[in-house]
Amino acid sequence: MNKRLLILGALAVGFAGTTIAAAEWWLRNNIETVVVEKQVGAERAAQFTTIAVAAEEMRYGTVLDTTLIKEIAWPKDSLPEGAFADAQELLADGRRVALYPIAPNEPILSTKISGSDDKPSLSRILEEGKRA
Repeated sequence: MNKRLLILGALAVGFAGTTIAAAEWWLRNNIETVVVEKQVGAERAAQFTTIAVAAEEMRYGTVLDTTLIKEIAWPKDSLPEGAFADAQELLADGRRVALYPIAPNEPILSTKISGSDDKPSLSRILEEGKRA
């Protein structure tokens, strides 16, 4: 074999190994600082509140009670419109009924449930004494 080719190959392998070792050393010494700074910055930037979500699947007509509702942390700047902070706020006006299916951990929105003490049917919009 050509001596020149062997020397160049050995130099290439040496430089590659040195580069890998230097990169690994830099990552071990600096990555923790970068990750911690990003996490702390993200925690400071995002302020959280609680939101009421379904603890289990709710079908049409399900009467909501505290056993079907749980609270999770949610970023304040991305709260869905019509969301409730907790089960007490959700049930404060009286009985509520699911008008649409609600999946587990899905936020319970005012558009997916009846108003206070309403029934989940056409009868809720009819006057007293009328039938549909």
